Amino acid sequence: MRATVRRRYERGRLLPDREYANVPTVTGDLMIAWRSQHDRGRAISFAQVSAIVGRGVVGDPIIPDLQAPQLIGLHGNGMSLVGTEIINGMEYAQAWIVSVDVVPTPY
Repeated sequence: MRATVRRRYERGRLLPDREYANVPTVTGDLMIAWRSQHDRGRAISFAQVSAIVGRGVVGDPIIPDLQAPQLIGLHGNGMSLVGTEIINGMEYAQAWIVSVDVVPTPY
């Protein structure tokens, strides 16, 4: 699904509102799924935002994946997810504020 994401933390540090207001958003294809993680010896859930290359074609991830995402809020056309992201081998707390492009369904 096409979504716009704004990250709430920077390397595990909660951004103050004045800094958060200036955090750039990213727009891409949002996917939440499971994958094997051999170093942990189990499957793990993840959320990923990938570039949209063309109609129906998805490219590479544009921000670090959110590991073990949990839905903590659902509102109008969006949601809030929390989890961890891995940057240079280090795990950091992260939250995504997500707006989903909603196409009205005719009834």
